[in-house]
Amino acid sequence: MRKVYRLFKSTKTAVVLAGLMLPFLITGTIIPQNQSEAIYRTLFGKTTARVLQSLKITDIYHSPWFLAIVALFFLNLTLGNLESLVTLVRALPKTGLRRPILLKMFTRVFHLFFLLMLAGFVLTASTKIDGAVLLKNGESSELRGLPGLKLKLNRFWIDYISFNNRIYTKDYFSDLELYDQGKLVDHRVIEVNVPLHYKDIWIYQAFYRQYAKVALVQNTDTLEVKDAQTGTPVVFQNISTPLLLDEYQMGRLFFFKQTQVVQTLDPTIPVYAMGDQHGSWRFMGYLTPTRPIELDDGKKLVLIQAYQASGFTYRKDVGVPFVFLGAILAGLFMFIVVFWRAAQEL
Repeated sequence: MRKVYRLFKSTKTAVVLAGLMLPFLITGTIIPQNQSEAIYRTLFGKTTARVLQSLKITDIYHSPWFLAIVALFFLNLTLGNLESLVTLVRALPKTGLRRPILLKMFTRVFHLFFLLMLAGFVLTASTKIDGAVLLKNGESSELRGLPGLKLKLNRFWIDYISFNNRIYTKDYFSDLELYDQGKLVDHRVIEVNVPLHYKDIWIYQAFYRQYAKVALVQNTDTLEVKDAQTGTPVVFQNISTPLLLDEYQMGRLFFFKQTQVVQTLDPTIPVYAMGDQHGSWRFMGYLTPTRPIELDDGKKLVLIQAYQASGFTYRKDVGVPFVFLGAILAGLFMFIVVFWRAAQEL
């Protein structure tokens, strides 16, 4: 049993385990991980994509084999470094705090900080949950992979700034409610780079989408009503060409470096029609709540409502604190060692 233990904690075993990890790391670097099936089909073709996904190569860092090798490697380094450090400490009464002994102890302690980062990596690879959700005002959704958690969007809005006679997006905000098992646990306004944090879950303001509910009208008759997303062509059965609604500005306007609201921007939506079979688009005009777009045969495009949806990404990653802590301690320790060695040489 002692021989098995000595073999397990030996440097040779660590080298073998590191060699076994290498193919997994190379594969995970070459092949994109945790992407959609469409992306893998585009990159590798339908048949190869199916084989990669069936063999779990597209999620290789969650492979039981890889996690087992990493766990054994972690245990090997932990046992070897702790035993060596304990041996050095016990020998101090005989050896004293001589420089070679201190350097050996510093090396072992540095390895322990590295193991802390490795533990964080293992936790991240085995337990991390990522997701995204798109909500309109008043909508709520459960967070996939996080049972019992539900996110509700009360209101989404965008702030703009005016600078050099041009208008730019300043920031966008979401008034959120977070429920856990049906109980309200947090209610706050988040913005870009100011996430909502609950337990070990982070919810980020990530993106937004713009929509317009439009009607095709002739005389006093409503022919069709469509919910169109900006940037996506919309097809009406009663006209011969697709239409495209471009992004618009709707929200509060500020002057640069001022906090007072100058005005509220109403939606002014650029509208394009497909010009020819080559996909070029012809500008038709600006659609507003009070100004429709004139089309052929007496038809008009009327704006009923412009609205926006807020996009969030969320992450549960219990390994991040261990990685950060290990990296900070290792960095500080390296600084102390280098400073101490430089001081000894003076």
